[in-house]
Amino acid sequence: DADAKGAIESVVDEATLRLFIADAVDKPAELKRIGKELDKIVAEAGKLKAKLGNEGFLAKAPPEVVEELRERLAEAETTIARLTEARDRLAAM
Repeated sequence: DADAKGAIESVVDEATLRLFIADAVDKPAELKRIGKELDKIVAEAGKLKAKLGNEGFLAKAPPEVVEELRERLAEAETTIARLTEARDRLAAM
């Protein structure tokens, strides 16, 4: 069963690997760690969005700085999605 409780699954080439981790993970501690990491990256993303939404900043900042901030925001959003998925998967175990 692909939805086995306490297992993570990955497909590599033509093989399906299932690792049962429920007994090896301190679920509350891991959920807390992921939550802290999520809070930190969400705060960072908020700051980046605020800067990128500030017309005065955009008018004065060099284009390469603006581009770097956009890239950092995209990375933060990817990390938020990844951490949220990990948290939800762990919570469902």
